[in-house]
Amino acid sequence: MNRENFDFLRENMQKEAICALTKKPVVTYSSERVRLWSEICEEVKDIENQPLKLGNALKAFLSRVSIPVSENDILIGRMVEESFNEDEEKAFREKYITPLMKNEGIPKFFFDAGHQSFLWKDIIEKGLPALKAEAEKSLKIYTEQGCEEKCSFLRGAIMIYESIICFIERSAEAAEAKGLLDSAKACREAASGAPQTLHAAFQLVWSIEYIF
Repeated sequence: MNRENFDFLRENMQKEAICALTKKPVVTYSSERVRLWSEICEEVKDIENQPLKLGNALKAFLSRVSIPVSENDILIGRMVEESFNEDEEKAFREKYITPLMKNEGIPKFFFDAGHQSFLWKDIIEKGLPALKAEAEKSLKIYTEQGCEEKCSFLRGAIMIYESIICFIERSAEAAEAKGLLDSAKACREAASGAPQTLHAAFQLVWSIEYIF
């Protein structure tokens, strides 16, 4: 990205930030995500194994969730937002916050273990495909040993790696459709292996945190 393009993006991002601070409603909802989780909770409700339930749920979610892109974006990763009045919010909650979901609109099978951090060093230096390969290698070992609990965990982890890679590849397609070729390239780099550029490294970190 040359200096002229960077200055243009910076000016537009400043305008967008000011607009968000002065005109955007104070309360907005990531309503599409809640609708999707409501559907997916019903789809996976009969899967009793927690890692496999989580893996299947994220696979479904990350293959369906919208990836809105602004012409000002450098990193790809926004969500669809809506504003509701009191009556609209009540109707929305009654329809989509099912007994399978928490009050904040996420599945009950998402357990909160408190403050967490990822092993970013491995994620950046190895990349998602290599971490997936490590999980597959471990799965083969524990399958031979008959350790079903560890195998279930690893199968779920492999599905999650695959789902995140798929989501970042979808982000690349969304960026390309908007003409953001540098951002699309960074997404493809982040999805295909260890990032070799700062742009791709930031995109990988942002995609994981965005999902999390």
